[in-house]
Amino acid sequence: MKARKLTSFRKHGRGSVLVICVWIVTILVLLAISIGRRASFESRILRYHLSRAQAYCLARSASERVYLEKAADKNVDYDYLQEDWSNKLKADGSPEFKDFPLGGGTFTIKYSYPESEEPLYGMQDEQSKININTIIDSTGNEIKERRDEFVELLENLGYGAELADRFIDWIDSNDDGSYEERYYSGQGLKPKNAPLDRLEELIMIDGFTQEIVDALTPYVTVYTNGEINVNTAPEEVLLALGFNNNDEVPAILNYRADGDAIKEIISSPAACSFLDADGKLCLSASKVKSDRLSCKSEIFRANSSGTVLNVTKRITSVVEIKSGTAPKQLYWYEE
Repeated sequence: MKARKLTSFRKHGRGSVLVICVWIVTILVLLAISIGRRASFESRILRYHLSRAQAYCLARSASERVYLEKAADKNVDYDYLQEDWSNKLKADGSPEFKDFPLGGGTFTIKYSYPESEEPLYGMQDEQSKININTIIDSTGNEIKERRDEFVELLENLGYGAELADRFIDWIDSNDDGSYEERYYSGQGLKPKNAPLDRLEELIMIDGFTQEIVDALTPYVTVYTNGEINVNTAPEEVLLALGFNNNDEVPAILNYRADGDAIKEIISSPAACSFLDADGKLCLSASKVKSDRLSCKSEIFRANSSGTVLNVTKRITSVVEIKSGTAPKQLYWYEE
C-alpha cells in the first residue's frame, strides 16, 4: 500500500515539475519575444534617424550641385529656361536631376513652372517673378505703377484689388488710425510696417488665405531687386507688367518656345521691330519700361530632396549667384 502511494506521489511530483518547467519556458519565450520586439523597434528607430541624416546630406548636396550649374553657365549676358541650371537633360532626354543616385540613396531637384505641364528639374528663377516688396520705395512712398502690377496679377488670378491695398497697409509705415490699426489690434497683431522677409508672412495679412498665397507663389517674390527676366517670366507676369495680350505677349512666348533667348532690351524712341530674330526686344511702342526688365538673373530657388530607404528630407533655398563670387544664401527652409 505504501509502495503504491509512494509511486503515485512520485508521478504527481514529476507532473508538477513538468508544469513548472512549461511555465518557466513560456515566460522565458515571452520575455525573449518582448526583448526581441523592443530591440527590433529600437533598431528601426535607429535606422530611421540614420536614413534621415543621410537624406538630409543628399538634399544639401543636391542644392550645392545645382548651384554649380549656374556658376558654370557660359552665357553671362542672358539666362533662359533651356539652360542646365533650369532643366538639365541627359543625352537620352531624361532629366539629370530626377532621382539622381548618390551614396546609397537618391536626390531630386525640381519645381513647377506655370507654362509647363510637367515639372522642371533644376532651379527656379526668382527673377521671373514680381517683387511685391518694391511697391513701397526706400523712402516709404507707394509706387503706383508697382501697385498696379500687383492688382493686375491678382485680378488675372481671380482675386480682388483690395488684397493689394491690405498688403500695402501691412508693409508701409503709415498706420494713421485706419481699418488696418483697428483690425490687427483686435487680432492681437501689429502690422509689420516693413518689407516682408519671407513670402509665408502673407498668411498673416487680412484677406490672404493659404489658397491665395499658394496661387501667388509662382508669380511673386520678396528677394530680388525688382528687375524681371523677360526670358523666364510666365505669361501672367508679362501681362501684369503691361505687355499687351494681342501681339506682345504671344510674340515673347512663341520666341521662347522655339528655344531662343532674348539677349538685349532696347528702349530707344526710334521705331523698331518689337522682337527680332537676333533676340533684341524693342520697347519703343510698348508701355513697359526698360528699367523693369532684364535678360539675366542672379537670384534662384532650389527645391531639393534626398531619399534613403523611403525616408525623404526636403530643403528649399533661395540663393544669389553672381559671376565670380560664392553663392549667398537668402533663404533656407528644411522640412
